[in-house]
Amino acid sequence: MPREERYKAKNFIDTVIYRGGDTLSGWMLGGVPGLAFVAAAISAAWIALAFFLGGKMKTWTREDVPRSAPLPRSRQAP
Repeated sequence: MPREERYKAKNFIDTVIYRGGDTLSGWMLGGVPGLAFVAAAISAAWIALAFFLGGKMKTWTREDVPRSAPLPRSRQAP
């Protein structure tokens, strides 16, 4: 390989590969805190939804079971 081509290839590798990789990793690490806030907000929304649906489930089961229904054997007093 001629000397001139070798130096052109070295410049390309140094500039595009190494510096580009450094830049890309910097962008990725810079976006991590923003990603954490988004993930925390989504988690909070799922928790709120879980509590809401849990409360609705209690209401639905109370309305569906008649009050005069006998208790299952496992819940009857001895």
